[in-house]
Amino acid sequence: MKISVKIKFGAERNKFESFGGGRYLVYMIYKKEDDSAMPYLVHVLSKEVGADPKHLRYLGKKGSGDFEEHMFEI
Repeated sequence: MKISVKIKFGAERNKFESFGGGRYLVYMIYKKEDDSAMPYLVHVLSKEVGADPKHLRYLGKKGSGDFEEHMFEI
């Protein structure tokens, strides 16, 4: 199953929204450069989809700017 996650870095608060069909929008207080950003994303995503973080495989990213789209596969 492929998962598409759009991320807004540097948000005022952490927020996670699901749009169905493996599409999510994540607002993170972390900056892109912060080393804690991706571990946090994997943690909340694995919790949301009910999968072990070890089973989430990162496929890459599309776009840049305010919203970045990151692709994962379970």
